Amino acid sequence: MNKRFLGRRAGGGSRSDSVSRWCCAALLIAALCVGCRSLPYFVHVGGEPAEKAAPPAEQLGLDGPRTSHLAVGHELYVSRCTHCHGAMPISDYAADDWTARIIPKMAPKAKMNADETKFLTDYVLAVRTTMPPK
Repeated sequence: MNKRFLGRRAGGGSRSDSVSRWCCAALLIAALCVGCRSLPYFVHVGGEPAEKAAPPAEQLGLDGPRTSHLAVGHELYVSRCTHCHGAMPISDYAADDWTARIIPKMAPKAKMNADETKFLTDYVLAVRTTMPPK
């Protein structure tokens, strides 16, 4: 039988199969290029951008080597915490809520190790001391 007559190419698949595979591959590549890490910067909570819910460490008004430590905590908050449920404004919760309840519960779910958990905790506490509660 003539394979061309049956709508099949010599390679075994139809032209539409090739187009479908190509489109799926293109979508996958596009998703990987955009990446999950950029998503939290576009998440809004209550009309506020994620940067207001979790301001960058440089905006906290603290100087010295601690700023780079807090920047790691900020990156963890934005990349891991907001990934699943959006940015919860840090100032909406008491420091005790963060340290006794929220971070211990969520850090394992975000697959944070002990150092990452410490960076995140330090960042959240710095935000709580420099930003007024809502």
